Amino acid sequence: MRFLLTLIFLLIPLQFAHAQDGRVIKVTASFSILADTVKKIGGGRVTVTSIAPPDGDAHAYEAKPKDSVILTGSNLLVLQGLGFDDYAVKLADAANFSGARVIASKGIQLRKTEEPPEHHEGHGHDHGSYDPHTWHNPLNMITAARNIADALTQIDRAGAAVYEANLASFTHEMRALDQFAHQQFDKIPPEKRMMITTHDAFAYLGDAYQIKILPALGISTVNDNSAQKMAELIDRARTAGTRAVFLENVSNPTVLNMIAKELGTLPSGQLYSDALSAAGPATTYSDMFRYNIMQIVAAMNK
Repeated sequence: MRFLLTLIFLLIPLQFAHAQDGRVIKVTASFSILADTVKKIGGGRVTVTSIAPPDGDAHAYEAKPKDSVILTGSNLLVLQGLGFDDYAVKLADAANFSGARVIASKGIQLRKTEEPPEHHEGHGHDHGSYDPHTWHNPLNMITAARNIADALTQIDRAGAAVYEANLASFTHEMRALDQFAHQQFDKIPPEKRMMITTHDAFAYLGDAYQIKILPALGISTVNDNSAQKMAELIDRARTAGTRAVFLENVSNPTVLNMIAKELGTLPSGQLYSDALSAAGPATTYSDMFRYNIMQIVAAMNK
């Protein structure tokens, strides 16, 4: 116990330490979830700005002229990749960004999508063959954080010990979140682990905790499903008896409200899918994950 307390006190100065040499690394992240992760790993040695803001839909985000200012002087651009944040890539290219870039999803075991390529036509937003929403499994966030820590270390060798210590703390936190989710879902019979969401953002969560996800839209929030596909989804949900119908903080609620009405219920609440909240229950990744889990569990237990 004494050793553990000593270790904690040794780590705290690293986590919150400012660069002793006065240098602060300027980082730009493509969206808020990655920005929060950079803050956790970089601590006081970094300043972080997100291009797509909290509560902003990265699927439909279009970079604005003012966003190029965000990149000015940045040492590092953190991207999710997999077509999710192409707006940030195009912005960086147009601004002749000369800093380093890192793809947070590199090395994560990806799941293939079942969505045909034509769903993306006309939207200028192509996820290719893989689902980019890797962050809904906290164990995937460990890999993302490792990629970020390595990129920061390449830029700031003097901060290597800080980044490693913060990565160790972050890893422990993510494993605790995973254990928390397992404990919550293990109490629910497998046949009740089903929910409807606006778009197909939670498949990694479904894979990790054996949840059947029925998305109204495809991988992107800008896709439009046919009336026939919508009717099929409603029939499947009605047959399964699910009442867990969730809005998302980045999506138009019209479709989900219609589905809930057809099922004779009300939406079960709001989940945070592709962005943190500007205020309220999901201003950090850990808060977002825990909040989502508790919302889902409460709906499934009804």
